[in-house]
Amino acid sequence: MLNDGQQRKALVLSLLMVMLAQTAYIESYRGWTLAEGTSPSHLNAACTSTSRPSGSPIFVDAVNGSDDWNGTAACPKATLADALNDAIADDEIVLASGRYHENVTVNNLDNLLIRAASGARVVFDGTQSIADDLNVSWSLSGSDGIQETTLPVDGWQLFLSYDEQV
Repeated sequence: MLNDGQQRKALVLSLLMVMLAQTAYIESYRGWTLAEGTSPSHLNAACTSTSRPSGSPIFVDAVNGSDDWNGTAACPKATLADALNDAIADDEIVLASGRYHENVTVNNLDNLLIRAASGARVVFDGTQSIADDLNVSWSLSGSDGIQETTLPVDGWQLFLSYDEQV
Protein backbone atom coordinates (compact mmCIF):
# COMPACT_ATOMS: atom_id res chain seq x y z
CA MET A 1 0.00 0.00 0.00
CA LEU A 2 1.28 3.45 -0.85
CA ASN A 3 1.63 6.07 1.86
CA ASP A 4 0.09 9.54 1.45
CA GLY A 5 3.30 11.08 0.08
CA GLN A 6 3.71 8.34 -2.52
CA GLN A 7 0.05 8.67 -3.52
CA ARG A 8 0.45 12.41 -4.03
CA LYS A 9 3.60 11.91 -6.11
CA ALA A 10 1.82 9.30 -8.22
CA LEU A 11 -1.11 11.67 -8.72
CA VAL A 12 1.16 14.56 -9.79
CA LEU A 13 3.09 12.32 -12.19
CA SER A 14 -0.18 10.95 -13.60
CA LEU A 15 -1.41 14.49 -14.15
CA LEU A 16 1.82 15.40 -15.97
CA MET A 17 1.50 12.30 -18.18
CA VAL A 18 -2.09 13.22 -19.10
CA MET A 19 -0.98 16.73 -20.00
CA LEU A 20 1.81 15.32 -22.17
CA ALA A 21 -0.70 13.09 -23.95
CA GLN A 22 -2.57 16.19 -25.05
CA THR A 23 0.21 17.10 -27.46
CA ALA A 24 -1.76 15.26 -30.15
CA TYR A 25 -3.97 18.34 -30.26
CA ILE A 26 -1.06 20.72 -30.77
CA GLU A 27 -2.40 22.01 -34.10
CA SER A 28 -5.30 23.72 -32.32
CA TYR A 29 -2.86 25.87 -30.33
CA ARG A 30 -1.47 27.82 -33.30
CA GLY A 31 -1.95 31.57 -33.31
CA TRP A 32 -1.78 32.15 -29.57
CA THR A 33 -0.60 35.51 -28.38
CA LEU A 34 0.73 36.62 -25.02
CA ALA A 35 -1.55 38.38 -22.58
CA GLU A 36 -1.20 42.16 -22.31
CA GLY A 37 1.63 43.34 -20.10
CA THR A 38 3.78 40.22 -20.43
CA SER A 39 6.39 41.42 -22.91
CA PRO A 40 10.04 41.42 -21.76
CA SER A 41 10.07 45.24 -21.59
CA HIS A 42 7.71 45.04 -18.61
CA LEU A 43 10.01 42.79 -16.59
CA ASN A 44 11.89 44.24 -13.66
CA ALA A 45 15.62 44.81 -14.21
CA ALA A 46 16.23 43.87 -10.57
CA CYS A 47 15.14 40.27 -11.16
CA THR A 48 18.61 38.88 -10.55
CA SER A 49 19.20 40.73 -7.29
CA THR A 50 15.99 39.99 -5.36
CA SER A 51 14.63 36.79 -3.88
CA ARG A 52 11.19 35.22 -3.85
CA PRO A 53 9.47 35.40 -0.47
CA SER A 54 9.20 32.00 1.23
CA GLY A 55 5.79 30.42 0.77
CA SER A 56 4.89 32.50 -2.29
CA PRO A 57 4.16 30.79 -5.64
CA ILE A 58 6.96 30.17 -8.12
CA PHE A 59 6.00 31.64 -11.51
CA VAL A 60 7.25 30.18 -14.80
CA ASP A 61 7.05 31.78 -18.25
CA ALA A 62 8.70 29.83 -21.09
CA VAL A 63 8.68 32.89 -23.37
CA ASN A 64 9.57 35.82 -21.10
CA GLY A 65 11.22 34.17 -18.11
CA SER A 66 14.82 33.46 -17.17
CA ASP A 67 16.15 30.70 -14.94
CA ASP A 68 18.51 33.32 -13.48
CA TRP A 69 15.49 35.14 -12.02
CA ASN A 70 13.73 34.57 -8.70
CA GLY A 71 10.39 33.16 -9.89
CA THR A 72 8.09 35.96 -8.73
CA ALA A 73 5.20 37.12 -10.94
CA ALA A 74 7.33 40.05 -12.16
CA CYS A 75 10.47 37.93 -12.60
CA PRO A 76 9.37 34.43 -13.69
CA LYS A 77 11.57 31.41 -14.22
CA ALA A 78 11.88 30.13 -17.81
CA THR A 79 11.57 26.41 -17.11
CA LEU A 80 9.53 24.11 -14.94
CA ALA A 81 12.74 22.18 -14.21
CA ASP A 82 14.36 25.23 -12.59
CA ALA A 83 11.18 25.99 -10.65
CA LEU A 84 11.23 22.40 -9.35
CA ASN A 85 14.86 22.88 -8.27
CA ASP A 86 13.76 25.84 -6.12
CA ALA A 87 10.53 24.25 -4.87
CA ILE A 88 9.98 22.67 -1.48
CA ALA A 89 7.07 20.61 -0.14
CA ASP A 90 3.71 22.45 -0.19
CA ASP A 91 4.91 24.98 -2.81
CA GLU A 92 2.85 26.13 -5.78
CA ILE A 93 4.24 26.52 -9.30
CA VAL A 94 2.20 28.68 -11.69
CA LEU A 95 2.79 28.24 -15.44
CA ALA A 96 2.18 31.05 -17.94
CA SER A 97 0.78 30.32 -21.41
CA GLY A 98 3.22 28.59 -23.70
CA ARG A 99 4.77 25.34 -24.80
CA TYR A 100 7.03 23.57 -22.35
CA HIS A 101 9.53 21.15 -23.94
CA GLU A 102 10.79 19.58 -20.75
CA ASN A 103 11.36 16.18 -19.25
CA VAL A 104 11.05 16.63 -15.49
CA THR A 105 10.94 14.41 -12.43
CA VAL A 106 9.20 15.40 -9.21
CA ASN A 107 10.88 13.92 -6.13
CA ASN A 108 10.23 14.50 -2.43
CA LEU A 109 7.88 17.45 -2.91
CA ASP A 110 4.76 16.44 -0.99
CA ASN A 111 1.66 18.55 -1.69
CA LEU A 112 3.36 20.38 -4.56
CA LEU A 113 0.81 22.06 -6.83
CA ILE A 114 1.70 22.70 -10.48
CA ARG A 115 -1.01 24.63 -12.31
CA ALA A 116 -1.65 26.94 -15.23
CA ALA A 117 -2.08 30.64 -14.49
CA SER A 118 -5.66 31.85 -14.63
CA GLY A 119 -6.76 31.87 -18.28
CA ALA A 120 -3.42 30.46 -19.47
CA ARG A 121 -3.05 27.81 -22.14
CA VAL A 122 -0.21 25.52 -21.14
CA VAL A 123 1.06 22.75 -23.39
CA PHE A 124 3.61 20.14 -22.39
CA ASP A 125 5.10 19.35 -25.79
CA GLY A 126 7.36 16.33 -26.07
CA THR A 127 8.51 17.25 -29.57
CA GLN A 128 11.74 19.04 -30.42
CA SER A 129 12.63 20.97 -33.55
CA ILE A 130 15.61 19.41 -35.29
CA ALA A 131 16.88 22.80 -36.46
CA ASP A 132 15.85 25.06 -33.56
CA ASP A 133 16.02 22.88 -30.43
CA LEU A 134 18.71 20.38 -31.43
CA ASN A 135 20.74 22.80 -33.61
CA VAL A 136 21.15 20.17 -36.34
CA SER A 137 20.82 20.66 -40.09
CA TRP A 138 19.78 18.38 -42.91
CA SER A 139 22.06 17.41 -45.81
CA LEU A 140 21.56 15.49 -49.06
CA SER A 141 22.56 11.84 -48.75
CA GLY A 142 22.96 11.35 -52.49
CA SER A 143 21.57 12.41 -55.84
CA ASP A 144 18.08 11.03 -55.18
CA GLY A 145 16.97 14.06 -53.13
CA ILE A 146 16.74 12.19 -49.82
CA GLN A 147 18.04 14.20 -46.89
CA GLU A 148 19.62 12.91 -43.70
CA THR A 149 20.90 14.15 -40.38
CA THR A 150 22.48 12.74 -37.24
CA LEU A 151 20.57 13.52 -34.06
CA PRO A 152 22.36 14.15 -30.75
CA VAL A 153 19.50 12.39 -28.90
CA ASP A 154 17.43 9.26 -29.51
CA GLY A 155 14.19 9.81 -31.39
CA TRP A 156 11.25 7.58 -32.19
CA GLN A 157 8.91 9.78 -34.23
CA LEU A 158 9.25 12.41 -36.92
CA PHE A 159 6.76 15.21 -37.52
CA LEU A 160 6.59 17.67 -40.41
CA SER A 161 4.42 20.74 -39.71
CA TYR A 162 2.91 18.85 -36.75
CA ASP A 163 1.90 15.89 -38.96
CA GLU A 164 3.40 12.55 -37.94
CA GLN A 165 5.69 11.13 -40.66
CA VAL A 166 7.20 8.10 -38.91
